[in-house]
Amino acid sequence: MKENEKIIRVVSALDLYVTKKIRERRELLKIGQSALSVDMGFSDKLVGNIENPSLPAKYNIRQINLAAEALKCNVKDFLPPKGFFKDDLVRITVEKIWEKDNDGINKKIPVITKTEPLTEEEILEYNRKRQKT
Repeated sequence: MKENEKIIRVVSALDLYVTKKIRERRELLKIGQSALSVDMGFSDKLVGNIENPSLPAKYNIRQINLAAEALKCNVKDFLPPKGFFKDDLVRITVEKIWEKDNDGINKKIPVITKTEPLTEEEILEYNRKRQKT
């Protein structure tokens, strides 16, 4: 991602929520991205790639289970309290902005600056494009 570039992607609202909840738990326990990745049995880049909103990486069900085990909590802690989202797919805008990293150093990092639900028509079109023939 270039410095002033904006990336617009369509993602699952549930994927965003799960990633946010795992990150919150990880940060609460003061566990780094690399450490959690390794604790889950993967390369040290997995969690960092998933938490980077400009990349398409996301947790799968197995990884959510492994994250819950590593973070000493329940899988349901990472799921929405209602059990579902009304807005299944959302459009996110990702931009690089100045933020302090975990070491307190100011860096430009990719951050979601806008989230909006897709219309029913957009969801139908999205699903049609991904339907196997």
